[in-house]
Amino acid sequence: MSVRLGDLAERSDCELRGDPDVEVTGVATLARAGPGEISFLANPAYREFLAETRAAAVILAEKDADRCPVSALISDNPYLAYARVAAVLHPQPPFQAGISERATVDSSASVAPSAWIGTVSSGPAAPSGATPSSAPAAVWSPVSLSAGT
Repeated sequence: MSVRLGDLAERSDCELRGDPDVEVTGVATLARAGPGEISFLANPAYREFLAETRAAAVILAEKDADRCPVSALISDNPYLAYARVAAVLHPQPPFQAGISERATVDSSASVAPSAWIGTVSSGPAAPSGATPSSAPAAVWSPVSLSAGT
C-alpha cells in the first residue's frame, strides 16, 4: 500500500513539513528506513540516528524538527502518531467473528457475537489427564484505539 505523506499527516493529526506528495509504503526504524518508508523519534536515546536516516519522512516532536534532514510530521505525541500511521500503512486483516471448530467453549459461557474464539498453543503438551475444556483458548474482540490527550 502506498499513501501520500500529506494524507498521513491529516490522518495522524500532524503538522507536515516537507513534500505532501511523497509516497510512503511502510514503516521502519530510523537506522534501517529507506526511501518510501517513514520512521519516528520519540526517545532522545535514538536522536543520534536522525541525522543519517534515509527515511522518506520522520514523525517527531517540534523540539527535534530542526535536526530532521527529511520531510517531517510534527506531533505532540510522536509515538501515538507513529501507531496511527502504521495502522494506515499496515491495516489489520478483516475480522470475522465466530468460534473456531477446534476451540472448546464451556456450555455455560456467554460469548459476544462480535468475538472470535480460537485455539492457541502456549507451551508444552497438556498434562496427563487434561480435558479439552481445560485447553487454552484465544479470545479476540475488535477494539477502537483513541488518544487520551
